[in-house]
Amino acid sequence: MSHAERGRLIVSLYTEAKWTCVRFALACHRRGNDNTSWDPAVVVLQRCVDGLSTASGMAIVSLLRAAEVLMHRVDLSDGVVVEVVTAAWNTVQDHWRNHACFWNILEAVVPVVFHEKFMTSPDVPSTILETFNKHASSLLRRVARRQSRTSVISIQHVIIY
Repeated sequence: MSHAERGRLIVSLYTEAKWTCVRFALACHRRGNDNTSWDPAVVVLQRCVDGLSTASGMAIVSLLRAAEVLMHRVDLSDGVVVEVVTAAWNTVQDHWRNHACFWNILEAVVPVVFHEKFMTSPDVPSTILETFNKHASSLLRRVARRQSRTSVISIQHVIIY
């Protein structure tokens, strides 16, 4: 392993541990088990978005899981919500060829992109709906280029329902 590879591994492990700790602290804070003060959820969520642009491998999964917890604490009209959904979607697209961690990343992205807050709220802002439509259309175009018509119909069925 080269010096550069070792450095990337250390940064990845640090990032993964940091966001695992943040998620744990958020869970404790939600249960009322600590007395620490927190930055507003929007600020921490913005740090998640920033982290998604530099994180790699399994560190992305920890980051997305922390983002999922934070999504409960922000208002749907905050611009950071669209940024998180877009960053999560872009992360999946960037890692679809990395078979070592793609499925774990996808599993962590789904609860963020299809967050229960979006799915149960009657007042979802139009910016979020536009973002969903944009990414769903992108997915359908991508699948149409790669696979048969049957797969496209199956994915359309899943997205619609």
